Amino acid sequence: MSASEYVLLSHLFDQQVQKRGEPVEYRRHHRGDILTLTSGEAARLLKAKAIAPVVADEDEDVAVTPSDPSDPTETAGNPPAPAPSKTPGERPAQTALKPEWEAYGVEHGLDPEEVKALSKAEIAAAVDARQ
Repeated sequence: MSASEYVLLSHLFDQQVQKRGEPVEYRRHHRGDILTLTSGEAARLLKAKAIAPVVADEDEDVAVTPSDPSDPTETAGNPPAPAPSKTPGERPAQTALKPEWEAYGVEHGLDPEEVKALSKAEIAAAVDARQ
């Protein structure tokens, strides 16, 4: 199997690095790290959109290959923004980040400045009280 380099797009990746027959060992990688992966690992992570291929430009600087060259907001070195996990107006998942909950509150008539001071649970309760 050949190894290739990829940039990590997901927040965290624990890569198994032990050799066969040795105790399990992991190496922790964070978003933006350059990974050397086997073709099997790369195929699995590409399918999950957790990594992107790395290409070297003329100055030998590393750049991320954009997945959509027609998108002007997606340039080399800047991974694409993750797709929203919900449709507008739909309640975010409990595990959604606070900015997503803040947007949900504002969409449902809450004051943007007040929303920033509320917790996710308080935002959910305030929206429920308005309905």
